[in-house]
Amino acid sequence: MAAAFTFDRYQIKDLVYNLDDSKEPTIGEREINFNIAVLTDNDNHDRFRVELKTVVLGNPTIDLVILGYFTSTGYYKEEEVIESVKMVGASILYPYSRSIVSMISVQDGNHGIILPTLNLVELFSKENLDEVKKDGLPIASPDIIVEE
Repeated sequence: MAAAFTFDRYQIKDLVYNLDDSKEPTIGEREINFNIAVLTDNDNHDRFRVELKTVVLGNPTIDLVILGYFTSTGYYKEEEVIESVKMVGASILYPYSRSIVSMISVQDGNHGIILPTLNLVELFSKENLDEVKKDGLPIASPDIIVEE
């Protein structure tokens, strides 16, 4: 079976690491927020840019935006392609986000921040998306509490 999308490349769009040295570093629970957005290439509607924003709250705070570039192989119908590339994009980009947050957080000598693994299939399940829409929250923008 052929892949529904090709993963062309990724890049870091924005990375902000802020340590307040007047406060103790956060150890224990942290709030992690993330958001996924999809943009279509105006010149080629088979090409997509997926933006994954990860925000780690506490001390330090980390705000990371990763862009992933994908091309549709025509597997999905037009009305399914955006939600599909959102799920595929999140599945591919989130491990990069986990790695970058972990790597950057250990560089200052504090405890490394390890983001949890996520079941993105469950996150993007129809039942979960219907629940999120019903509650009026942005799709695929969960708040996650993480223990270090």
